[in-house]
Amino acid sequence: MTAAMTKIQIAEAIQATGVAWASEGVTIPHGSDAKMSYMRGQQHFLGCFSNGKLVVDGRQFDTLSQAASGLALNRRGRSPNLNGWAYWHVRFPGSEDWIPMAALKKAAEEGLRVLDES
Repeated sequence: MTAAMTKIQIAEAIQATGVAWASEGVTIPHGSDAKMSYMRGQQHFLGCFSNGKLVVDGRQFDTLSQAASGLALNRRGRSPNLNGWAYWHVRFPGSEDWIPMAALKKAAEEGLRVLDES
């Protein structure tokens, strides 16, 4: 997995622009993009991490699961109960790479470094 920003650059971005979003050992810099696809691509959602929240279409969410469940609709038109870690992807400021949030959570659980420190 590659990332265009070093940890130092991410820390500078966090300090300069806003509060990072953090959960379960994963920290996402303020200004990072977010995307989610549901029902095999029939529903798409784009947002960003802003001041400790995931913001999509003007709605603010504290957790990935709140966002996934609050935005998606199942075939019956109802809000499903989704594990947001399985659906959301993130793109850090200055990067072109989309990273699954589940991969970041797994790396945090295993104590692995996700970002290149070069």
